[in-house]
Amino acid sequence: MTAFGVRAASPDDVDALYEVRRRAMSTHVDPWLRERGALWSDERSRAHFVGDFDPACQVALLVDGRIAGRLKVLVRPDHVELTGIEVLPEHQGRGIGTRVIEDVLSVAGGRDLPVRLRVFQGNPAYRLYERLGFRRTGADDLEYTYEARPARQSGPPHSPELVRFLIARVSLGSG
Repeated sequence: MTAFGVRAASPDDVDALYEVRRRAMSTHVDPWLRERGALWSDERSRAHFVGDFDPACQVALLVDGRIAGRLKVLVRPDHVELTGIEVLPEHQGRGIGTRVIEDVLSVAGGRDLPVRLRVFQGNPAYRLYERLGFRRTGADDLEYTYEARPARQSGPPHSPELVRFLIARVSLGSG
């Protein structure tokens, strides 16, 4: 497993975090969307990302001090919404995403909140979500909707910094 760290995202990270998203999605999701005739382009994707960028609800995932991924979490009154988790392709399959999601589930479970997410149907990450206890609750033409109702988990967190970030968001009800 690859060691990773986290730090709060800043407005200066928008380009680097978009690049993480672009590269993580380009292998599976972009071709899948094009096959279905979706009006998708890098320019449109970037404009959406930049317009929706809020560093207050994101962290940069770091490997060897360099941005290797991102996590975006929104806290709603009745659930935690995992709205974005991407890891650069060269760091995928090394347990980073698993450990990040496990920490999200632990914090949400400690507050008795379910975790919800949406994933493009062409994204093989849905297998990771299912392995971690997410159950499909719906689908539309492009995305699956998932929810996990985590139990209170014990044991040390994978990333104490990430847990502190998440607890602050849950406590404030930000999102």
